[in-house]
Amino acid sequence: MLITIFAPSKVHLLEIAGLRDAFFEANEKMSSGDAYRVRLVTERGIPEETASGVKYSPDASIRDAIAHCDTLIVAGPYGMPVRQSADTTQWLREQALHARRFGSTCTGAFLLAQTGLLSGRRATTHWQYADRLAVDYPDIRVEPDSIFVRDGPVFSSAGVTAAIDLAFALIEEDHGRALAL
Repeated sequence: MLITIFAPSKVHLLEIAGLRDAFFEANEKMSSGDAYRVRLVTERGIPEETASGVKYSPDASIRDAIAHCDTLIVAGPYGMPVRQSADTTQWLREQALHARRFGSTCTGAFLLAQTGLLSGRRATTHWQYADRLAVDYPDIRVEPDSIFVRDGPVFSSAGVTAAIDLAFALIEEDHGRALAL
């Protein structure tokens, strides 16, 4: 199962590392050990810096990551997200439309909202930005007090550490509660 994590500029290290490590741990606990393949994608596919200055290397750029994934997770940038490029917005939309499920963590909800795919759906984001999401995208039913929201194939989680809870919820959905614990 291919999990694609899109990391915008100035993402929190804990957000992308927590997601990736949760799926790694699930693989370690399963006899096959390869249920999840995780791909970290950025717009340009070159080494980036997290919000705290830690350098990391993505697996691919949006131009290289053309294979469709089972699950798309859009991580959030530190602070108020800026509008993504038209290429990134189109790539996110294309990936999400072909995925079994898709969603966001923290302020990644703003990036996913730019695609129009949250329109008419329930979603959450970091509490500090929930009012702004509701104002900027009045067609989204924002749930500011929720840590995790699921609306059909679309999911969202609140803050940075809630991304790990999100990963466990997805693992539980795929392989049961025992593995997610």
